[in-house]
Amino acid sequence: MPDSISVAATKIAQKVNELRARRFDIGPSIDAIREAGYGGYYQDFRNGRIYTHHAVGTFEVHGGILRKFLSRNGVDVYAAMQRREMGFPKSDETLTPEGHPVSIFEWGEIIFFPGTGGGVAISGEIYKTWRSGGLAAYGYPITSNLRRGRYEYCIFERGICIQLIGQPQVHWMRVYCPLLGNPAIVNLVKKEMPVSVSLTKAQLNSLGGENEVFALLNEHYALEQVSNKTNRIPLFVTGMEEQISVVVRGRLRIRMGCQVSSGIRGREKGATLYNLV
Repeated sequence: MPDSISVAATKIAQKVNELRARRFDIGPSIDAIREAGYGGYYQDFRNGRIYTHHAVGTFEVHGGILRKFLSRNGVDVYAAMQRREMGFPKSDETLTPEGHPVSIFEWGEIIFFPGTGGGVAISGEIYKTWRSGGLAAYGYPITSNLRRGRYEYCIFERGICIQLIGQPQVHWMRVYCPLLGNPAIVNLVKKEMPVSVSLTKAQLNSLGGENEVFALLNEHYALEQVSNKTNRIPLFVTGMEEQISVVVRGRLRIRMGCQVSSGIRGREKGATLYNLV
């Protein structure tokens, strides 16, 4: 049964004291306690917000994670995902083993990485399978959950996870790129290029075929000419046979969660250089 507003007020006051005891000053309240819907309440403070829900608990959210949470419509339905995406917080802000701020919610997490436009929100079935074993193989998400046509997907440090909207199954694909600091893509045909995805024919068929899947992949993985950024060459084409002439060595910047740039070596001077983006 949902709490009354007086019970919610008591729980929020207790959380404020708990946070102060842990040396996090959330500051004075700047608004009254308000109903959040779905049986919960929240109150805004100078340095954050506290949510309370009788079945979930009482937890704070602050800083960039709070901004990301509210940008995805908080506890309510997020139109882009067509569902209540995150739900109520299930933890106070803590840190990943690598030191990145993270808050856990009913159906996902928000992780605040530098360079990701305010952190990433990962949720739903993609989140569940990532947490049940995907982290070790694919690393951390570098985008929030996204939608394109009938796909919901998320880009990770070492791959991509795609789900057909309305179906529970998710499809994980490793993306293999040249080693950072030692790139070498020189006059190769695409089928030999050292950028590939671990994608089976069964996965292609279950996701609707090459054209749809490759169109999605090409939105996120492509070659971009350094001197003319409008010249974007897709990496994934039907049959993977199309010829290209590319010299990229020593000036390849891999922008998938991180960037690296090294000097141009002798024989590549004057060559057409590309970024892998």
